[in-house]
Amino acid sequence: MTTYEHLQEKIKALELAENETDYIVGFLLAYDIPKATLVRMRLTEGVAADSPIKIGNKLLVSYTLNENLYTYYDYAQRVLVKNQSYRIIMLVNREHILAYDTQNGDWLYTERENLYKDCDFFYPLMGLERNVLHDRENANIKIGEKIARLYNELLVINAGKEEHIEAFIIDLVFCVLADSFSIIPKGSMHSWMERFSERDGKNISKVLRRICEELIGLEGEFLTIKTSIGKGFLHLDIDELEMGVSARNIILDICSADWENVEPEVLGAMIQSIVVPSDNSVSYNYTSTANIYKVIGPLFMDDLYIEYERAKQNKE
Repeated sequence: MTTYEHLQEKIKALELAENETDYIVGFLLAYDIPKATLVRMRLTEGVAADSPIKIGNKLLVSYTLNENLYTYYDYAQRVLVKNQSYRIIMLVNREHILAYDTQNGDWLYTERENLYKDCDFFYPLMGLERNVLHDRENANIKIGEKIARLYNELLVINAGKEEHIEAFIIDLVFCVLADSFSIIPKGSMHSWMERFSERDGKNISKVLRRICEELIGLEGEFLTIKTSIGKGFLHLDIDELEMGVSARNIILDICSADWENVEPEVLGAMIQSIVVPSDNSVSYNYTSTANIYKVIGPLFMDDLYIEYERAKQNKE
């Protein structure tokens, strides 16, 4: 049986596929679909765009040139799936993958290069079921735990300065998200913190403040995110906090964590529950982006995407 780590390696190797046929055939082989089956289906000879590939009742996969896979999903349901039943419906374009597990009602939308991180989504193709706790939920919890450790560490050596600690954590998260969103080069936060902060952690507040001063001068998305939160981006008195070796190590751990699967709105609720534990309005109940789209898509988004596809070649 293919181990999770081995499966990840095979899915990650698909980045080297020279064309769509190699990519899809390689994907199916990774999930133990017999090569003889693929040869019999003539998939090795070429995969045509917008044509369904059916693997029993396990999978329907279709490659498309359509840039918006959510819009294409509606087409796939009407034209490709029709009244047939498949466990997983998978749509692929040049950059992204959209998949729907019809049994669990779960969605997956990811860049092709990051599919290996969610390879267990397709376990049913091998007759397996993945854990209930999904990668995104797991990432949220792990990051939340790290931030809780940092908050507790800072609170011990900065008693009575809860507001300053909250401000520091918010600023740190903003900066790490800027790193994750490639507003600054990925990996910069960990590199800067490790390089410019002293080993005893005494000057970490000043280092973070310097990074904030640079970021606050940027135009575009980052300032929009900062403004929408409406609180605590550049605190002039943030360097009043005392730091130590342990706090520095936790901060470096936070900066080096994999933030790609973190959902900011969920993380925000976690941070609020850490710094304002008495706030009963905080809740972990949230609706995923994919499930939101299932509601707003038929209402108006599908029509807007279709209108956009028609109009985007019109320079006016």
